[in-house]
Amino acid sequence: MFATSAPYVVTILMSVITWVLSTYYQDISTTPYLRYEVVEDGRTAQPPYETYRFTNASPKVRISGVTIGLDCPGSEECFGVAGSPSDASAQMLKVPPWAMPDAIEPSPSIVQQKIDLPAGTAFEIKLVLRTKDVKPFLYFQSGPDQKVDLKLITGCTLDEIVANNYLAIVTTLWIIACAIIMLAYYRATATKPTNTPDKPELIHLKIIRD
Repeated sequence: MFATSAPYVVTILMSVITWVLSTYYQDISTTPYLRYEVVEDGRTAQPPYETYRFTNASPKVRISGVTIGLDCPGSEECFGVAGSPSDASAQMLKVPPWAMPDAIEPSPSIVQQKIDLPAGTAFEIKLVLRTKDVKPFLYFQSGPDQKVDLKLITGCTLDEIVANNYLAIVTTLWIIACAIIMLAYYRATATKPTNTPDKPELIHLKIIRD
């Protein structure tokens, strides 16, 4: 019973899954994702520093009109070497072409950078710390014309995996579904009894004579 109905059940189920994935993809593909990570920890160097990488992890959304900031955890100055110029406390590195037209704005207590970053590109900020124990506070501020809220992530997420591999995921699921349908059809035909001609029924009678 299940073998004969399996192709219809799998087809309906795959249609529903494809529709759900398509709706999910339409939502996440228009959401800006900014991934940040520490790529170089120089807290033991002199002077101590950290290098942050910011990646536009969105599949097709350009992140613009957003300002990120690295702030001191307390009210005291914590960036740069004491007595050095403010612009020496931070610098922007590995800037992709046609991106980040605005210069970085460093100071001893806060470092700000306005982002204009195409999808799939990244840049880095090298931040000089006053001491190795400083733990900067990261935040972002969207512009007034920002229609979709930015999502700040620290690693690879399910949204990013689906957004960047949508066609591969759907294709793989349909290949598996076709394999299940073919297997169910094969099992249904293999277990179906073959029509054989009816054999004459033999009746044995025993005659008892008095």
